[in-house]
Amino acid sequence: MELDDFLSGGGLEPIGAAARTTAVGWLVDSVCSAESAAAAVGRLDEALPRVTGLRSASDAFGYLDARFGQLADTSTADLQTPYQNPECLLVLILSSLFLAMLQYYPQTANPLHLPPTSLGAIGRQDQANHQYDLSAFWSAADAGNLPAVSFLKAPRAEDAHSGNSDPLDEQQFLVSTINRLESLPTWSSTAVIIAYDDSNGWYDHQSGPLVTQSQTPFDQLTGSGTCGTNATAVPVSDSDATEQGRCGLGPRLPLLVISPWARANYVDHALTDQSSIIRFIEDNWHLSRLGNGSAEATAGSIMSMFDFRPAHHHQDPRLYLDPATGQSLS
Repeated sequence: MELDDFLSGGGLEPIGAAARTTAVGWLVDSVCSAESAAAAVGRLDEALPRVTGLRSASDAFGYLDARFGQLADTSTADLQTPYQNPECLLVLILSSLFLAMLQYYPQTANPLHLPPTSLGAIGRQDQANHQYDLSAFWSAADAGNLPAVSFLKAPRAEDAHSGNSDPLDEQQFLVSTINRLESLPTWSSTAVIIAYDDSNGWYDHQSGPLVTQSQTPFDQLTGSGTCGTNATAVPVSDSDATEQGRCGLGPRLPLLVISPWARANYVDHALTDQSSIIRFIEDNWHLSRLGNGSAEATAGSIMSMFDFRPAHHHQDPRLYLDPATGQSLS
């Protein structure tokens, strides 16, 4: 498989991402600790086909030379890095590309982070493939050209993961984002949903209900080979094939709605999960379910978190906060 094909989404399936991450980590450690450049090339020849889809170190050097110029031919004397052979530099570059690929499905893959071809192309099909920098989001927002649905991911320093962020950094991103959205003319038809992708290791005394179950040798939650023992709770595809390995729900996570249409001073006790957001999108725009055993088909609805009566909307409850302190500025 050629690397261009790999980077366009043909060489990496979403399943197996964890195993591939481990393999890339081994590749970096192994090659960069090689006692000689020759040994590094030997290890690349052994490992690259398994990890990247490239056939050999020679293929990798050729690809980088064609795509990035003379980067792969940098002499060891010119490397301002603790890794003092060009093979190691090659691995670091490739690893960055491959680890970035883990975030994408082919339908929205943009591993080289190409920009949109124009402001008007945001939300439409072009070289960016629906993956944009935050700066592009704000350019579209300021121009009144936002797509109907956008997903924002905070920069790493503000994403609330404890290894690289903290709650105050998270607050800076959330408050700055919401303050700016509230100041736009489009706020009257905007809903912000704040969701988290995992518990980040924080302890929760209450386990989530086993809405979907799984019985494979890899499952251990409720016993050897089981995440629940109810075979009828295992999801099935449109062809009635069981889809094991989808044990859940996992740890409880916050889910907040901020909008002129959100219920004020309201805590919703309905059982929801991340796919409830997809269900809301489908329901609001009268779309069909994804099908083929997709999670949102049985997910709880977040509609009860909204109040779409005109009298409620006319209150226009905008609240501006200080990003640093969280105190009200209104």
